Amino acid sequence: MGNANIAPGYSFSEARIGTVEGGESGVLVWKSDQLVAVLTQIDEEAYCMKGKWFLETGFGLLSGLHKNFDTIEEAVRWVGNHTFPEPVATADRSADSAAARRLCKPAMPFGPRPVSPSPEGP
Repeated sequence: MGNANIAPGYSFSEARIGTVEGGESGVLVWKSDQLVAVLTQIDEEAYCMKGKWFLETGFGLLSGLHKNFDTIEEAVRWVGNHTFPEPVATADRSADSAAARRLCKPAMPFGPRPVSPSPEGP
C-alpha cells in the first residue's frame, strides 16, 4: 500500500486488532504523528462481508463513526477526506503567536475572588 498514492500526508502500520479471539488484520491510520483511525479487515464468515474493511474506531471528526469499505484503498481515502484539514501555513508563526497572546485576557491571580456588594444592600 503506497501512502502517497492513496492519501498524501498519511501513513499506516499493520496491527492485529483484538475484536475477536485471535484478532483480525488491521491498519492504524496516522496523520502526521496522530492516530486518526483503526481499520479492521473482516475475516469472519458470519458477517457475509469477509475480506472487506471496517472503520473500527476513529478519532476527532471520525469519533463514533462506523463504516464498511470494499478495499483498504477506499477506506483510507474516505478517512483522508473526513479528518481535519491541514493547518494553514503562515510566513511568520512567531508573529501569529504574539498576536494571539495579545488577544488573550490575563490570567486571574490565585486566591478568593473579590465579592461585589449586593445591589440590595445588607
